[in-house]
Amino acid sequence: MTRRVFLGMLVVIAVVGLCAGCGGSGTAPPTEPPSHAVPSTQTGEAEADPQSTTPGWDEARELSLGRQVYVDNCMRCHGDEGLGDGPDAASLYERPADLREHVGHHSEAELTEVIRRGSPPMPAFKDLSADDLEALLAYLPVLVPGDDHSSHGH
Repeated sequence: MTRRVFLGMLVVIAVVGLCAGCGGSGTAPPTEPPSHAVPSTQTGEAEADPQSTTPGWDEARELSLGRQVYVDNCMRCHGDEGLGDGPDAASLYERPADLREHVGHHSEAELTEVIRRGSPPMPAFKDLSADDLEALLAYLPVLVPGDDHSSHGH
């Protein structure tokens, strides 16, 4: 299963779960933590099971924000899958980079520099907030087939 399909399924599950909690069944949603959470001995709150491969809510939220930053700023040139084939790509004097090739070969620091400074024909994104940049850097590895994005520091 590709990471894109997995993330799509995660979003669908989250939406269905929210709808079930809002439905007219008259019963409250369960108050037990999800099965991938274990109680913390220090705070009494649930924390992610370190052996779970399911992304936690914070990671899912960051990937969702990263996807939105990508859609808003990158997709028109780099395309939905990062191939450099977005709707504006044909009008540029140079084809946009295939992100699937570049993301896995550059550190987050290098990617940050390229995003902030630009790389013709890509404009500089100096005004991207630190949170948006961090979320984008967490999302970009999702575009790389077979890449485990946790190896990029997220």
